[in-house]
Amino acid sequence: MFISSVVVVGFIGVVFKVSMALDAKRCVFPKGVLNGQCVECPVDTLYEHVESYFYHANNLDDWYAKKIIRKDQSYHKCVEACSSKYPIVGPDRVCVSSCSGKEMVIGDRKFCKDENINNGFCMRNECLKHKFKCFYMECFRRCPAFTVIYNYSCVVECFEEKPYIFNGECVNQCPEKYVLDDKMCQKTCSSGRILFNTTCVDKCPKSKEYVDEQQCVSECPLQKLYQDKMCVENCSEVFVLDGRICRTKCPSDFFEHNKICVDICPNHTFVENKKCVDICSSGFYKYKSHCVDTCPPDNFIDESNNVCVKNCNGSKYHLKKNIFCLDKCPENMAEVNLTCVNQCPQNRPFFHQGSCLADCPVSAKNFEKKREPGNKSTYTCVNKCKKYTSSMSNMCVDACSSEQVLFQEVCQEQCPASDPYKVHLPANLQEEPTFMSIKNLKRPINAFVICEKACPSNFVRDNEDCYVECPNDKKSMIYNMTCFQHCPDEYPFVIKENSRSICTNSCKKLRFRQECLDKCPHSHSSIHRGECVQCNQIGMYEENHHCVNSCKVVQFEKRCYDTCPSAAKFVYNGSCVRTCPSNANKVDRRRYDRYTIFVCIDSCPTDKYIFGNKCVSSCPNPNTAIYKNECVQCSKLGMYTDNQHCVNSCNVVQYENHCYNSCPQTYKFMYNGTCLHSCPSNAKKVDEQHHEPNNFFVCMETCPSEKYTFENNCVSSCPDRKRLPVNGECMACHEVGKYDDGSKCVDMCPNLHYEYRCVDYCPTYPTYFKIFNKTCVRNCPKTAPLSSFIYNYIAKRNDYRCLKNCPIGTYLKENKCVKWCETGYLILNKLCVKKCPVDAPYISSDYVQNTYNRECLKFCKESDYLLNFTCMEKCPKGFFGHDKQCLQKCPIDFPYISQDYVCVKRCNTLRRGMNCFDKCPRKTFQYNQTCVQNCPLSKPYNLKGNCVDICPHFLMKKTCYKQCPSGLVGYQKKCLLQCPFKARYKYKWECIPQCPKNALLGFIRYTCFDTCPQGEFKYSQKCVELCPKDAPYDFNGECVKYCAGYLDGLSCYKQCPDKMFAFTGKCIPKCPEEAPFINIKNCVRTCPYVHDSQLNCMKDCPEQTYPHGKQCKAGCPPDRPFSGPVFDPKCVDKCDNYELASETNKCISRSSCSAFIYGMRCLSKCPSHTYLLYSKDEKICKSLISVYFMMCVLSFIVVIAVAFVIRVVYHCCKMLGDEKQQIVSSEELNCDDEPTLLEIIEFSLVFIFSRQ
Repeated sequence: MFISSVVVVGFIGVVFKVSMALDAKRCVFPKGVLNGQCVECPVDTLYEHVESYFYHANNLDDWYAKKIIRKDQSYHKCVEACSSKYPIVGPDRVCVSSCSGKEMVIGDRKFCKDENINNGFCMRNECLKHKFKCFYMECFRRCPAFTVIYNYSCVVECFEEKPYIFNGECVNQCPEKYVLDDKMCQKTCSSGRILFNTTCVDKCPKSKEYVDEQQCVSECPLQKLYQDKMCVENCSEVFVLDGRICRTKCPSDFFEHNKICVDICPNHTFVENKKCVDICSSGFYKYKSHCVDTCPPDNFIDESNNVCVKNCNGSKYHLKKNIFCLDKCPENMAEVNLTCVNQCPQNRPFFHQGSCLADCPVSAKNFEKKREPGNKSTYTCVNKCKKYTSSMSNMCVDACSSEQVLFQEVCQEQCPASDPYKVHLPANLQEEPTFMSIKNLKRPINAFVICEKACPSNFVRDNEDCYVECPNDKKSMIYNMTCFQHCPDEYPFVIKENSRSICTNSCKKLRFRQECLDKCPHSHSSIHRGECVQCNQIGMYEENHHCVNSCKVVQFEKRCYDTCPSAAKFVYNGSCVRTCPSNANKVDRRRYDRYTIFVCIDSCPTDKYIFGNKCVSSCPNPNTAIYKNECVQCSKLGMYTDNQHCVNSCNVVQYENHCYNSCPQTYKFMYNGTCLHSCPSNAKKVDEQHHEPNNFFVCMETCPSEKYTFENNCVSSCPDRKRLPVNGECMACHEVGKYDDGSKCVDMCPNLHYEYRCVDYCPTYPTYFKIFNKTCVRNCPKTAPLSSFIYNYIAKRNDYRCLKNCPIGTYLKENKCVKWCETGYLILNKLCVKKCPVDAPYISSDYVQNTYNRECLKFCKESDYLLNFTCMEKCPKGFFGHDKQCLQKCPIDFPYISQDYVCVKRCNTLRRGMNCFDKCPRKTFQYNQTCVQNCPLSKPYNLKGNCVDICPHFLMKKTCYKQCPSGLVGYQKKCLLQCPFKARYKYKWECIPQCPKNALLGFIRYTCFDTCPQGEFKYSQKCVELCPKDAPYDFNGECVKYCAGYLDGLSCYKQCPDKMFAFTGKCIPKCPEEAPFINIKNCVRTCPYVHDSQLNCMKDCPEQTYPHGKQCKAGCPPDRPFSGPVFDPKCVDKCDNYELASETNKCISRSSCSAFIYGMRCLSKCPSHTYLLYSKDEKICKSLISVYFMMCVLSFIVVIAVAFVIRVVYHCCKMLGDEKQQIVSSEELNCDDEPTLLEIIEFSLVFIFSRQ
């Protein structure tokens, strides 16, 4: 069977490539080819994809099995701009042919609108030189061509706050006299764009729908015509004129004559398709006064005169709907009965030399068959056929039939004896083999079988037929290029070459069941002595597809492995087993090369421990420890865990059956060698003891004699908030009727006092406290009801004081003395009022001194104007001053408006309309004493806003310039795009023949400068881009031979730039290890005073740090442990009186404490032996000691009261006596007798039981 494939014969072994060198093999994004190297493209270049494929033919020898193999070797290259094939800048600077999202076109730049398109944007200026621009954190003299400037960075797309582009830079609006064209600021609109106001558009809006001189207008000028919304002087070639309108064709009831619409054509013309013509067009014929494409019935076309006629004296030729009258029939047609025909009749079917014949002549005995439209056939006599001739008839054919053979360009039934072999060609043959006898046979060969003297060299033979492959499956073995049913005995093996089975006497690689293979089949994948076998069938093991007698590591199911599979992961006697046997029930994990194996053994090695049935190097479970060479839980043995071993007792403390050197934070209290969450009730006192290297919180019944009790804590000295030691206990100053001045208890405070504390100023939370008689009060008393901020010059601050009267320079507002009233208030007699009274109804134009408030007045100033009861120095916009009033319109006798919006009789300076000006406004020009929009013909030129008749400087569009606009140069009072050759040097903005004497010759040809531009350097009176080798250093833009300062590459500085440091005459970004410190931008070995953590030398440590040796250590020193608030973060020995200390030793205002207040501390929770007291918005922790004391007192009082009640009851009952007891005489009764306690108890019991 023939395999369908791409056949290549003529160029076997030819290898060709498309547009790529092999050294650029697969250099793809994020890398690209630059100068033959595969690199990451510089950020000022783009990535462009280059298609490249490597083609080669396979190594098979048979011509019919050759295949072309294509290998993709496409790559990316670094380019400065995208090509026409990939014209769009996509994300990550990759040129693409189309965008996945929105495509943006701004000017000549195309890019994809994508959230990653501006990945190169620099958030801050990273460049040392100010004029350099940053892109992908690199600096450039000018931004890459595919980007624009945005502030100090290069971007592909401008951001929203600066969306437009002017001279390659993003701006928020275009400059004056520039128009906006697709976000580009240009002098004029692009080709095909129209100006609407100051914006270029593709189509004018309906309000101004016509285009005149590339501008949108509401209607065309009278001297112009309308053509497709355009104002034109003449209609275009394809348009006709209808009144003032240019149309593509005239209205239905009009005719076109000489591009003008007329209602009737002139007499000398003909009507053709609604047009008046002098001569009918090709394909049209004259008929009366019209040009027609079809003559009326019974008319013939006289082609010589293009006229419809009634009679024909020649041959009639039918073409479509017309009948032509010809002298002779056209070529390839025959005349039959005076009519031209292209198909002969059946009785004379053969066409020859313009005649129809019954048989072809001897000189042209063969004939060709041609199929005409309508499924009709024509037969033409020829001398020789173009392709083949059929032996059955003389008809020419393109291909022989499947039952015919081809011999010498003749299709016949059998091959001749001279060429007896039939070569069977496949139907998809593209390149045929070399034939022996066929020399001049036309290619391609359109036949299935060709007659040959012998079979071609690469064909196989079956009897006398030649095939590409053996045709019979039962006879498919090939030996000596002949098909056999079986291979000969001396050639027993079969080699598969493509689809052929070739007999051979030996195999080159492997053999399997008489067949030669390159690879063994899956069923017999192992190799033994060159044969594919199953190792277990020959009593061997399989290792790497080879059979071996024994395995190196382990074996499983007759195969060798480096480690066991998960289903049988244990190793016993070199074999993988699913479970270890009972005589080797311990598992030891071992490493073999890169693999782990689990070995079954009877006992663990001496360097390992038993954990379950495993041998381990250390106990894996944190709850187990080592005891007698086994991992156990110590707690189950009544022991403690200490350093992974079980011990009977701990050296320091124990917690949860583990030994520790210190207690954990959540169980930090120690009692009898055990860590507890809190102290027990019989040992509530906590004494902090230090034993290197840890602190212990020891629970005690009472504090040691050398310490004091402070809220269940034993302290060496009392804290500030309870600073007074009384009988071994710390007490607060107010508890003994004194004030706390921050260091001791005093009878009187030196300045102010607030809540028994001496303070320098009153607190401001929850409200501003006022000062009254050296006391901070919430509300002022009736004797001094007013409050005001008074500056304290001694303390240099504002004090909020209670006053009897407001001080000078203040105003009264709601019992407060203020320096100015709030917005919306007015001032009247030192009072803040919402509205002016009737007796002072006018509002001042100016603010009252040192306030933002206006004053209520009885009268306005003499120079003021009045508007809505408001006095004004100048009338607001839309109003004009006249007769001290602000009017919306000037009166008739004062019609003109001055420049300060005052109505005047006449203008003393310049005038435009009814407005007076000192200088003509923008877009107008001064002509005599008038401002005009366009200068008149008598003075047509604009010179600095004045109309003049002569321009003394450079003229451009009727405007005189002393200096030509940007981008243009001046020469002979004209502004040009470039200098002429005779004055080819450009100096500043003028064209001159030669550069001035002291000027520098620019790097760009024919340019002169006083100083070199940015990015260029001065060298020998020239500007160069790079300094030469004899003066390689750049010093202030000039090439010098030596550097007298510090070098950064080839740049020379007197002082190193920012982020650079001087060391050994060079500027380096980081100081070396031998001189790591930075002293005034110099790298030094040591600092003279101190240094911070960044190794910067300094004279003194800054705030929030303190000297630790020569290093400034972060935090506050021990003698000043507290840090002030954010606005004054200095270290202090204690917080201010109105502040609290947080748990991190930061001073915060009392109002900032949202947790619990305990003395002068802000804590996350209250300490033990305290109770919580809510005071307005504060949560205050109070000590329980006073509560305990009161409870003891109350308990004692209750006991006394109960004893007294019992005594009274006892006496009463004693007097009543028992019912059986006799009454004793009053003389025997002694009222002074006191019962004993035993008698009271005994009586109580008798009384209780007798009542039951």
